[in-house]
Amino acid sequence: MTNKKETTIEKTAKPKTESRFYIARTVLEIRETIKDKVDTCKEKYIKNQLKTGREFISEFKDDPMKRLNDSIDDGKEAMKKVKKGPFKAAGKIIDNVKTGTREKMEKAGQIRKEIYRGIEGDARLVVDDMVNMGKKTFDKLPIKKNIENKINSTIHSIPSRLNLPDKEEIKSLMNGINGMNKKVDELNKLHVSA
Repeated sequence: MTNKKETTIEKTAKPKTESRFYIARTVLEIRETIKDKVDTCKEKYIKNQLKTGREFISEFKDDPMKRLNDSIDDGKEAMKKVKKGPFKAAGKIIDNVKTGTREKMEKAGQIRKEIYRGIEGDARLVVDDMVNMGKKTFDKLPIKKNIENKINSTIHSIPSRLNLPDKEEIKSLMNGINGMNKKVDELNKLHVSA
C-alpha cells in the first residue's frame, strides 16, 4: 500500500498595482465590467433557461396532457392581455426605451469627456517623463561639464577683454575717491574759516 500525501497548492494573490495611466485603469475596469455582465447573462439566459427547460421536459414526461393543458391556458391568458390593450404594453416599452436612450446618450457624453481628460493627463505624464529622462541623461553627459566650464570662463573673461576694472580695482578706486573727498572737505573748512 502506498500513502499519498495530499498537497494543497495555495494560490498567492498577486498584489494589484494600480496604473498611473488613465487608459490602463479604464481598460481594466471595462474588462471587469464585461466579465460581470457575461457571467450575469450566462446565469440569466443560459443556466436558468436550461433549468426551466429541463423542468418542462420532466413535467411533460410525467403527465403530458396536464402540461399541454397548462401551456394552452397560459397562451389564452397572454392573448387576453394583448386583446385588452395591445398598444398599452408597447407604449410603456417605447417610453422606457426613449427615457433610457436619453439617459444613455447623456452618460455617453460624460464618459467621452472623462476619457478626453484622462488621455490628456496620460499625455502630460508621458511628456513629463520624457523631459525628466532627457534632463537626467543630459546631466550624465561628460561634455556638459566641459560646456559649462567654457561658458563660465568666457563670462569671467569678458571684463578683462573689454578692459573693464575688476572688483578689487573698483574697491581701491572708491577708497581713493573717499580719501580725496575727505581732503577736499578739510580744505573747504579751512578756506571758509580763513
